[in-house]
Amino acid sequence: MYRKAAILLLLILVASQAFAQSSKLPSSRPTITGEQTLATARTAINKVLGGQSFAIYLETYALALPLHDAILLCKEFLPKAPAAGKADLAAFSGSLALMAGRFAEAALLFSQGSTAVPASAGKEGVFSRPDLLLKAARCHLAAGNYAEAKKQLDKVSDTLGEKSYREEKNIVLSWFFMLDGESEKAFMILQPLANGSDDAAIRREALFLLWLVASLPDFADFTVATDGLDARSLETRLKAAYPGSIEEAFSQKDILAKPAAWLLSGLYAWPIPQKTESWIAQEKASKIHDTDQGKGPATLQVGWFSRKENASALAGKLNKLGFLVKTDEQKTSDGELRWAVLVDATGDWSGTQAKLKDAGYESYLLP
Repeated sequence: MYRKAAILLLLILVASQAFAQSSKLPSSRPTITGEQTLATARTAINKVLGGQSFAIYLETYALALPLHDAILLCKEFLPKAPAAGKADLAAFSGSLALMAGRFAEAALLFSQGSTAVPASAGKEGVFSRPDLLLKAARCHLAAGNYAEAKKQLDKVSDTLGEKSYREEKNIVLSWFFMLDGESEKAFMILQPLANGSDDAAIRREALFLLWLVASLPDFADFTVATDGLDARSLETRLKAAYPGSIEEAFSQKDILAKPAAWLLSGLYAWPIPQKTESWIAQEKASKIHDTDQGKGPATLQVGWFSRKENASALAGKLNKLGFLVKTDEQKTSDGELRWAVLVDATGDWSGTQAKLKDAGYESYLLP
């Protein structure tokens, strides 16, 4: 039961900023008319291989295709991307695979965005994008490929330039140890992160993981001190620190009975984004309308983009498939703009989620 909780939250965190790349692409997008196929997309992109328009063509045509074909297109052309923009395209491509719930492919795509930087003048060789390697490692863990996850982690340097990746690396390493059956090692890594990290997101994830570890059958056999860190004490801390959160719901076992309904709930937006005034007004109206039917409003999130035009392209595709879709402008904690793609699932959200799944899209219920 607790392993289910671990995997579910791991998947949430894998994709918490899946579309948060901030590439600087040419503003001119190709004009696409009519329904596209994988063959027509290949023809168009082949014409701009090696050019400045390569990235924008790949993104635009990928978003014009069914999701399965879009992933195939990215897998084919990402290795051919110019070095300058490859990392951002890897983030984009991996995110498409995550939308389809294809975690092993997402790991492969994310990992292609980080290249080896040769050693120089007393410095060891490193990889250029530790953040993408960490995403790849999480995806491998979600897919059950623990050995591959460890290989990606081993490539992540503790620091790159002015940025430290040590705590993020240790969080993923603790996931690895817990899922690989070495929960005491995970426990030892997590204690200082949950109690002393300056990063709020790290503290939050570490505290939840500590609760998971303390809930495992072998916790009583740990050789290190565990005073005050039993499952019940940690559950109390979770409830006090993050009331109403998905972590609290896991700890209270409120959502383990139907894990599919909560798979990756909150994807792309971590924490759950603030709703705009217009969305809130429509939601209130929907609540009034549904009172007599006994069915409240519900919202499913499908995407989380750093470029409005990409969000609009996905929304347009979903609208054509018969879904009621909005794009909602939000800001990250750093003040950067993001656009969520939200599907109205009022009345029967699980039915709407099933229809999205049939169309090839994973969707995630917003609390």
